[in-house]
Amino acid sequence: MNDDDEQQATIPLSSFPPNRRKRKIDMKPDVENSQIDDASLEGNVTRIPKVRKKTSVPKGEVEEYFPKEKHGHFRVKGTSLYTAETKGNDGSESQKLLGRIVYIKEILHRIDVDPIEIYLKLRYWYHSQWEEIMIRRDQLQVYELSKLMISGVDVASYKVKQVAMFLDYQESDAPKRYEHTTLGWTVEGKKNIYKHNQMVGDSVYNSRFEGDFILSNGTFQGWQDVVKQEVMGHVPLEFALVAGFSAPIVSWIARDFDMEVLVLHAYGDSSKGKTTAARLFVSPFGRPARKDGGLILNWKATQNNMIGRIANTHGIPLALDEASMNKMSDFTEIIYLLAEGKEKGRMTKEIRLRKERTWSGTFFSTAEHSLLMKSNQNTGLFVRLQEFDNADWTIDGPHASRLKEGLLEHYGHAGPLFVEYLIKLGKPKVFELATEWSKRVHDKMPSQDGKSQRMSEKYGMLMATAELMNKCFVFQVDLDKLLEFLLAQYQTVATLGEYDERAYEVLKQLIMQHHTKFARDNDLPVANETWGKIFKKVNGIEVAFIKQVFRDQLIARGFENPDQILSKWKAKNLLLTEEGKKTKKRTIAGISSRDMYVVKFKENMLEPIEMETIKYREKQKKILDKNTGIQLVTEISYMPINEDLESIDDM
Repeated sequence: MNDDDEQQATIPLSSFPPNRRKRKIDMKPDVENSQIDDASLEGNVTRIPKVRKKTSVPKGEVEEYFPKEKHGHFRVKGTSLYTAETKGNDGSESQKLLGRIVYIKEILHRIDVDPIEIYLKLRYWYHSQWEEIMIRRDQLQVYELSKLMISGVDVASYKVKQVAMFLDYQESDAPKRYEHTTLGWTVEGKKNIYKHNQMVGDSVYNSRFEGDFILSNGTFQGWQDVVKQEVMGHVPLEFALVAGFSAPIVSWIARDFDMEVLVLHAYGDSSKGKTTAARLFVSPFGRPARKDGGLILNWKATQNNMIGRIANTHGIPLALDEASMNKMSDFTEIIYLLAEGKEKGRMTKEIRLRKERTWSGTFFSTAEHSLLMKSNQNTGLFVRLQEFDNADWTIDGPHASRLKEGLLEHYGHAGPLFVEYLIKLGKPKVFELATEWSKRVHDKMPSQDGKSQRMSEKYGMLMATAELMNKCFVFQVDLDKLLEFLLAQYQTVATLGEYDERAYEVLKQLIMQHHTKFARDNDLPVANETWGKIFKKVNGIEVAFIKQVFRDQLIARGFENPDQILSKWKAKNLLLTEEGKKTKKRTIAGISSRDMYVVKFKENMLEPIEMETIKYREKQKKILDKNTGIQLVTEISYMPINEDLESIDDM
């Protein structure tokens, strides 16, 4: 977007269908009665069908355009094409049949392709009916044109030159139509334009969408009735709806916040209604389905396929459903890629840097598991991906069914209306409102740091979206409850701590799970493998790790920078070290003294395991003494535990 676009764009009434021309909306944010009313958008808005490569036209159908009779020395008569020669002084002419007619029905100019691409829709008579085929303009050459014989075009070798000449003459009279295959924001001069089924904004092009997505069906009134009856009053669904409407706002002003994409992820049990929430999320802008042109994509697709679907969309909400079906073991790369808003640099065959494809807006992902827990533990991921755990997105099965049925019948009208409202309001006012909300959200957060600042900007964008929705539509989102919902989510994220704090907690669990691999006092580890040694202290324990074991275990759990963790632990006095080092000499029985990472813990998290081990030994001793009279030898202080068990409770 052009950041110096300060004017409020005016949309000419002639660019909208007649049933929308009388609607008047006060665009001032402080005016209460600016909502779109129910009666203002009556009537169906049907989807413009995508042009197929080859179509049949019923015999006798009346078409908008048919070529005039004379084009140079060519003559058009009915379904036949003739050539003419002038004879005598009286100007009379003789005509010779060239063949069945083929002509350019319309010229298609793709406005979002650089360099420009022109396509021609040819209409021709074959086997007593009209047929149509789309070709590139560079196919109007003798060699390329002759290849169309396979589709029934009358271009035999002895006449193809004449047919090419006729099409060259006739092209100047053919109607021209503009189309676009990408969606969302673009800039014409200094004007912000939004590409949907049609252009929203003061565009010089009367262009229509000819891509893979299906963008509208039913009526705005039908969709609004579903929202009022099934969504309003249920905060998780209100959030999903707001998130969908945030896509054009995020794409439009997020660069001012150093953010291109807002990535949201809902995970939890399969019966929570996550997919239904995804349907609601995309429904203002397009078909809420995974197939047949829907805006819900499938996580099962390859990364290249996924990027191909989202590339060059700017401000259209897209959902990624069922990450649980993806066999990817580490989602780190794809999360960074989605949040970055552009693909990796690629080289052409000529060893030149290929132009990067980009995207911006809001994505809504679903799965039964957390994506963060299947990614590395870098703090950057925790601010790039907002996760929502086990929210009750729908009330019950019938509620989800009603939503699905209603949204599949009516979709794709509210989004363009909202964008129209944004354009008239002006980018500066939208940015100002988002900034104001970011400050208000940040003031309510329990901590005031860099992470809370980043999170408040994302939440501020959502809250600004909700307020703008309330001014644009009749239905009203509960702003107070939405803010509570977001702050509760932030509290969950905040408890995860910083990079080194998460590593510290993971290390605790690791020691508890694999405690038999550590020596104690003068004893060797119970397990065959040795990880280090545990030292009991008055307050807590110290755990010495063999250096390579420490690094391997943390890296395996997503902590890719152990040195950074060690430095922070040393600064917090959690690491026992020698002067100028991060290690300290420690000796394990049977192993020579070596430099080890010695981590301090103020609690003995192994104490419960020790107590259970003692009880287990005492019980076993009593049983053996009673049954055999043989005393149990208890040289081992700690009971061997199956390493696959999560805790002593799993025994």
